[in-house]
Amino acid sequence: MHVHLDRRAVPHHQRAIPHGRDIGANLGDVEIVSLEDVLLIVPISGLCLFGAQTAERIVIGAHYDARSKPPGADDNASGVAGLIELAYLIAKEKLKTSIELVSYPLEEPPFFGTEDMGSAQHAKWLHDRKVDVKCMIALEMIGYFTEQEGSQTFPMPLLNWFYPNRGHFIALVGRLDQRRLTKRIKGAMKGTTDLPVYSINAPSVIPGIDFSDH
Repeated sequence: MHVHLDRRAVPHHQRAIPHGRDIGANLGDVEIVSLEDVLLIVPISGLCLFGAQTAERIVIGAHYDARSKPPGADDNASGVAGLIELAYLIAKEKLKTSIELVSYPLEEPPFFGTEDMGSAQHAKWLHDRKVDVKCMIALEMIGYFTEQEGSQTFPMPLLNWFYPNRGHFIALVGRLDQRRLTKRIKGAMKGTTDLPVYSINAPSVIPGIDFSDH
């Protein structure tokens, strides 16, 4: 297993506590960017690489920042917990393909939808190094569960005809060109969980379909 921790500079008005600073030396290579208007350095992502060092790579990620008011337990500490559990399970397997687990900051506003997002920075890093990414799976809000009627809502009323109105299922969300991948992952998930598994592949004009944390 190879672990890599990237770090990026944050201007004074965006400063945050560098939780990963003390563990950086134990996690492997650390890249620090220094600028004149920088107050401190914080981690952008923790990377864990498992399996054979193949040309193709599967990336699985989850963002670890939260918006100001919610505690962030579901959005998205649950996704990070899933990432940690995957690391525990994957480490026991002999993999034929390289799998990268990565945690992202700055996915929530005001950085959402900008090139400063952790996922955007990571995508650029992979692109610049010509890494052949076979697919990317984002774990988002996987800890919420309720049997209460009306607890599940959708961005378009039409979707209420096809999906449950209770938040008691797991959903796979993808673009139209990702139908084959979505179907394959859905089939694998159905064989390992008692939870209902639903999927949707739709154009990005539907809110949420192409969000970075999906």
